[in-house]
Amino acid sequence: PMGSCSNFSASLALRYLSKLATMHASPLLFIGVIACCSHVAAGVEDKRLSEAILGDDECASDDATRCSLSARQLRGEVLSLEAQEEEVDVSDGEFVASKFFGSFDWTPTQRTIEAAIQDAKWNGDGQFHEGEIVNAVSVAKWVNEDLLVNPPFNGAHGAIVPMPASGDDQVGPGNYVAYSRRQVCYIVAKTLMGAGTKEYDNGLTRFMNTCARTGGFAKSMVTLVASCAADPTLKDGKQGPLLVVARGADPTSVQAARGVAASAPLSNAGLRVCQYDDGAAPLDGIPKVPSEGCVSATGSGPGKDFMSGGLHRQVVVDITASWLGGYVLGNACGLGGGQDERLMVYFPEVAALTFFLSASHPFPQLRQPAWVLGARQFFVDLDGTGRYNDYVLDKAVPLNSDLENVQFKGKTYKMSSSRPFLGFMSESQGFLGKETYDNLKWARHSPTPCAASYRRRIEAVDGPTETDRISEQSKAEQSSCFAPTTCLCACTS
Repeated sequence: PMGSCSNFSASLALRYLSKLATMHASPLLFIGVIACCSHVAAGVEDKRLSEAILGDDECASDDATRCSLSARQLRGEVLSLEAQEEEVDVSDGEFVASKFFGSFDWTPTQRTIEAAIQDAKWNGDGQFHEGEIVNAVSVAKWVNEDLLVNPPFNGAHGAIVPMPASGDDQVGPGNYVAYSRRQVCYIVAKTLMGAGTKEYDNGLTRFMNTCARTGGFAKSMVTLVASCAADPTLKDGKQGPLLVVARGADPTSVQAARGVAASAPLSNAGLRVCQYDDGAAPLDGIPKVPSEGCVSATGSGPGKDFMSGGLHRQVVVDITASWLGGYVLGNACGLGGGQDERLMVYFPEVAALTFFLSASHPFPQLRQPAWVLGARQFFVDLDGTGRYNDYVLDKAVPLNSDLENVQFKGKTYKMSSSRPFLGFMSESQGFLGKETYDNLKWARHSPTPCAASYRRRIEAVDGPTETDRISEQSKAEQSSCFAPTTCLCACTS
């Protein structure tokens, strides 16, 4: 009412504070406003409180009318901020592509979702920290009564992919495609049940019709579907956040890259070093990865390295073959294999899109270089060594707590910001000349100084006689060629 600040609620000030906090405003003013208006409304003449309030605050006055006016002005600013907020129309996730696309009907399913969950030996370990509590029964119920009866592709019982294929996948060099989280879950559920796409021999169905549907890959895919059943962003048929797959242009040839590298100093690259379990002395003068992103493994579990993602929003780097996922199709049922295969288990959304977006033979997988944005890591115990197979659900995998507004194609969407994913091929073969098993073994495993490693590699290739011939040359090279920066290259080769 006029003449007091009694209608100025603390909740209003807190709402204003929360909005302004996102704009990096100081909270001190609003603390003063709340304290002052409460003081005036109570009719307490406390000069000490008035003196404690910021001098430019209009409420720092004995005039109750003036304080009331200040409160109404503050309310007007809140309404103005709310109006600005409403102008940001956040769209539900949807299919978006940079080129033409086609719709393909599904073939009949070969098994029920209940059977697929059982085949995967999924034990109901889906108690996420966010969203609904789920188990095998509730997941199957959600798939049958929600996901399948509310098809996410514009109400059509099919799936949409970019067309035509280019560069052995549907995205093609320099192009992108986006799907909603519900669309990805729908595709995964259909392929778990054995359905394919008519006239489009998608790789995900082919992959899940191998032993993969009863091993670690199946557990990973069922866990993804379970997370969708628990996900509050998918309630009431909503599409949820956006996932984007972007292909880079065709990579530069190895010869051209090496030509540029010959005169490119590493000091300009901005690289940081993580000496992960290398046994070598610390390298002085070279920036180091912060400790939260670089911890050596122990006898009982992995440490943190470039694959573990210990740093906030650290990109997961998959050093791939020409295609993401490696030689997993027909060769792996679960973990096993190398980095490529493990990442497909730990990141089921990446795996689903990698295989679904190609119908190539014999490797129906997304080609490199490629980014996947909006995907999440679902399991713990991941590192670059691949030593640890006891992967367990990360119950803290975000469902909606890590969502941020992202501008994309003229609209605003929600997107997971936790783990961007980058796959590219590192074509490092040929640096050692004649490559043999023993030669590469020394390069990968030797923790000794580079000079000794260099000598052993030469011995492995040419034998001791040839080593004697170049010994004088190697002495000179060891002092310059194997300085700390180039030592990193030589040891990693």
